[in-house]
Amino acid sequence: MKKRTAWCKLPTEWIVNGNLKKFKTSSTEATSSAAALMCLTVIAHEADPESGIARVTYSQFESALSKSRKTIASGLRKLEKVGLVITGKTQSERALIGYNPSKGWGKFPCKSLYKNDEIEFFSACTLRQRSELDAIKMLFLIVAFRDQSRNLAMISYDKVTEIAGIPRERIKTAISLLAANGIVFVEHVPSSTSDYGIVNGYRLRGIEPYNHYGTRGRSEIIS
Repeated sequence: MKKRTAWCKLPTEWIVNGNLKKFKTSSTEATSSAAALMCLTVIAHEADPESGIARVTYSQFESALSKSRKTIASGLRKLEKVGLVITGKTQSERALIGYNPSKGWGKFPCKSLYKNDEIEFFSACTLRQRSELDAIKMLFLIVAFRDQSRNLAMISYDKVTEIAGIPRERIKTAISLLAANGIVFVEHVPSSTSDYGIVNGYRLRGIEPYNHYGTRGRSEIIS
């Protein structure tokens, strides 16, 4: 695997357009859906930043995800089926569909997710709990809706349900799972619609770590 950077470019138009809902938690699709988003993460991490083409062997997927080849194969088939990845000239070559290095992408955390060659959170996932898939979908959603200047994703529960298909009653559990694994920090920031209200903002570990409400708070209050 190539040297890991703090983040990589991930096409996000498909997320904003509601295609996360194609990754379902039904008993027949939950495993392949979770495996697909895990595999997409590895492909994005390994992709060339100019072309969006990655070369990842099954052994590399196994090392990163700690999942069987059968599970990885089902995830890769799912990615092709929903039109996010296409296989290249060799079995190990895959391209991110819709990749444009100039626009339409979000910063997806990379280096902070790994311990050696293993993505810790994904390796710990059993693929038997729908909260795991909900959490992974929430991660992708936060990447897509992250505001560059504030380094936060401000997205309501209603919007999460609309865009990602995560039922409102399961969103808190998904966010808590990401937070417990040190992937997302929840910041409480003043509401833009109420003088006294507080809303949640979601910040990704490893993305501009010094740009957060603690460092901006005083200047924002003054402004």
